[in-house]
Amino acid sequence: MAGVDRRGVFWLVTSIFLLGVILVPGSLALPAQARWEAKVYGAVRYVETELPLVALTFDDGPDPHATEAVLAVLRNHHVPATFFLIGEQVEMYPDLVRSIQANGHEIGNHSYSHRLLTNLNGNKAVIIDEVQKGAAAIARVTGRVPVLFRPPRRYDENMVAVVRAQGSEVILWSLDTSDWRSCTPAIRDAIRKNVSPGDIILMHDRCWGSPAMQQVLGGIIDDLRSRNFQLVTVSTLLSAGGK
Repeated sequence: MAGVDRRGVFWLVTSIFLLGVILVPGSLALPAQARWEAKVYGAVRYVETELPLVALTFDDGPDPHATEAVLAVLRNHHVPATFFLIGEQVEMYPDLVRSIQANGHEIGNHSYSHRLLTNLNGNKAVIIDEVQKGAAAIARVTGRVPVLFRPPRRYDENMVAVVRAQGSEVILWSLDTSDWRSCTPAIRDAIRKNVSPGDIILMHDRCWGSPAMQQVLGGIIDDLRSRNFQLVTVSTLLSAGGK
């Protein structure tokens, strides 16, 4: 790197990295005082409320290796949650879906195949197909058409508009545990340090199937309650915000 100021390169790279951390929606490291707006394109990130309410949400289920473990922890702690299910998984594991429903939890749609629904150049058909097929798979098992939809991985203005036109409420997140990337006990401390009233916490079934992570999930619930937070479903949280 002859002729290049290495210190300048270092600080440039560092600045870009930090800027990326600050600007990623749903980042668990985002300080409460610097929260993004509650809605983006009409999709819900969190609910503006002074009530001490938060919602635990679990994506990508039902998972044959983890969902029952998650349900056991929630049942033992008498906590409701919202599960965003993938249609293909619902068709493969309908008994797990019935178990989620029987335990009193809320079920939302997470698309049929978990394909990316952004950057489609305005193509509505793919989005509509994923939403409708996912909802139909869930309805065949539960007898209820889900009204909440969480997009797989990413979102954009076109996707949100198309989904809302189908009559679904698009639910994002304000605290991303990144448990799909790093499933460790450190998630507990991160939530404790960053949680605020109205938060929608993003989690994934598959992280919480081991006995060790079941204990961590129970600890997260205990921490929230020790700070007088009440854990509710997403729909209850929306109602608290006047939605």
